[in-house]
Amino acid sequence: MFWECSKLQSVNLSSFRTPKLTSLNSTFELCSSLRTLDLSEVIAFHIARERVHSQSVEEAVLRTARKLKGAYGLVIM
Repeated sequence: MFWECSKLQSVNLSSFRTPKLTSLNSTFELCSSLRTLDLSEVIAFHIARERVHSQSVEEAVLRTARKLKGAYGLVIM
């Protein structure tokens, strides 16, 4: 989708419809300038889905975090 986007510096995917998204491998391949990628809506969806099968919100967050790869930061309030 964004392959060879060498000038792209930031992407906000929060408005993308991504309920079936499981991997972004090679989506941003060769995007050498990319420094920011907002996946908060995707992560929130996965937390909500895990919450159905968890005893608590904390457990749902931990289950979701185990699926994430790479560096990320997220504040949940």
